[in-house]
Amino acid sequence: MMICLLAVIFIVIFLSFNFFMNNYISSNVASQLEVFTNHHREYNDAAWPDMSKQPDNKVGVKAEAFVIDSEYNILHTYDEAESQAAEIITSYFEEQNMELDGIYNLYIRTDDNAYYLSTVRDEKHENAYLVFFADVTTISKFSQTINTILVIIMVIAAALSFGIAAVIAYSVTKPVRLLSDFARKIGKGDFHSNDCYFRDKELDDLAGAMNKSATQLANYDSEQKTFFQNVSHELRTPLMAIKVNAEGIQYGLMEKEKSSGIIISEVDRLSELVEDLLYISRIDSITQHIEMQENDLRETLSLCAENQKSIADKNHVAFVYDFAEKPVLLSYNEKHMYRAFYNLISNALQYAKSKVVLSCRIENDKAIISVADDGPGISENDLPHIFERFYKGTNGKHGIGLSIVKSVIELHGGSVRATCTDMTYFIVELPIR
Repeated sequence: MMICLLAVIFIVIFLSFNFFMNNYISSNVASQLEVFTNHHREYNDAAWPDMSKQPDNKVGVKAEAFVIDSEYNILHTYDEAESQAAEIITSYFEEQNMELDGIYNLYIRTDDNAYYLSTVRDEKHENAYLVFFADVTTISKFSQTINTILVIIMVIAAALSFGIAAVIAYSVTKPVRLLSDFARKIGKGDFHSNDCYFRDKELDDLAGAMNKSATQLANYDSEQKTFFQNVSHELRTPLMAIKVNAEGIQYGLMEKEKSSGIIISEVDRLSELVEDLLYISRIDSITQHIEMQENDLRETLSLCAENQKSIADKNHVAFVYDFAEKPVLLSYNEKHMYRAFYNLISNALQYAKSKVVLSCRIENDKAIISVADDGPGISENDLPHIFERFYKGTNGKHGIGLSIVKSVIELHGGSVRATCTDMTYFIVELPIR
């Protein structure tokens, strides 16, 4: 493209130079010849006009003249140079069998010479024609020399441009090819980072972004594999228990009432697991444009506690409310937030000894929700992993409940964390929009 553009530019320059050069020479010579063809009628004697003392025109040539008859015979010249030019021009007339009357600013070119000429009938001499001409051979050769120089310059410039373009193209296409190969590897599941460094900031930023994406995809791929392994294990355990007890009943090896209770219990566990799996799958597919309405977080949190009061009473656990006096208003999806709070309270009831403390207030433009229990706490080894999917701590269930909490809270632009001091605290922070 660079070479084509350069060629077009040089062609335009070449054609423009020749056009304006030829037009300039032609116009200057034409004006000079016109002066002499009009002036010759004004002389009074019968002598031939003497052109030897005429000055050069603007292009460095001067008009000259000779006389011929209609048979192309030279009747008069002034010097030897004019005689040579007259013979060349007359030969051209004869070859072309030209009519001599009324020729104006005609350009003729032979092998070695170039002329502009005009003719006029000489009324003072019978059958005679004055031929006024300007020899532009020298300036035409000069113009040809410039054209040759322009062509040489164009060829040299094209060669240099090709070399420069090749270097630039290689410097640009090489990193692009490397990044393309890297993208293809990512597409094939190879998430190893690309350690190439690029001098161009934009390409280096792109490489960095692709490395970051590859790392995230590698983590996601690892999480997915772990997820499906854990799902398989979690589903297999209750199914195996159901199968064993069903076969025991079938062959009369187990008591029907006891085995039926176990089957029902495992089916409930399996249903809960499937429901959580379906829910977390829906959470993952939800866009950020979920339907939200302004509600009081205290009401949602207290409703979750009230719906689990029977479980709390069964375990002899009391709910302690530490709510702000004013409403804690926030725009959120009540259905999803209810599920997150329900899981936090359910988790607290599983470990609490005597009480679960629920707190909800506004601090520093954030809604702070806390669910605390007086249970044995979370070990230091389990604490960093409790929000991971299918991670089960001590006496844990299937390890999905807290991961649902994290997904819901992050869906609302917030964060959740756990700490252990005198009690085990799950603290949710939501920005007040």
